[in-house]
Amino acid sequence: MNILKKLFDGNKVPKSIYDSILWLVSEKTGKSFPIVQFSGDTDMVTMGWVSLTSVMNHEIVVTMMTGDELKNTSKDSSGYTQLESRVNNVLNRTDLVCSWIVAVVELTYDVDITTLSFQEFRKVYKKPQLFYRDIYSPDTFATIETETSRQDFERQGGKFLVL
Repeated sequence: MNILKKLFDGNKVPKSIYDSILWLVSEKTGKSFPIVQFSGDTDMVTMGWVSLTSVMNHEIVVTMMTGDELKNTSKDSSGYTQLESRVNNVLNRTDLVCSWIVAVVELTYDVDITTLSFQEFRKVYKKPQLFYRDIYSPDTFATIETETSRQDFERQGGKFLVL
């Protein structure tokens, strides 16, 4: 951390790429579970980073996908299941599951947004609805319930491991 502070010459040190926690709710069971919402200045900063959530404990594991796992996610979900297997094996566990975006639904507008100025568009903008893999029932979806900080997640008893 001291090296980062020196690099930024006393300015505010940027937060890590895994400081935001999304709480998702299972459509089927109604249970809530946390995942990491990765954020960075560019996609390259967050590419390959993934979080796994324990289906038994209040716990998140953050790790980087291998090249093969990442490549396989572009074809189907096999890269994520390979990741789950690898991480559970390394940690001698069976309860860690990965939740990823499975569908994005763009919301409709009452006006033709192509005719709006950027400022006008910002006033009417609607975030797309994101659907995630449900860790409790993989054949159904989970949606965002709320967002919190990693610090609040840990204050509330959540465990966070970077592998």
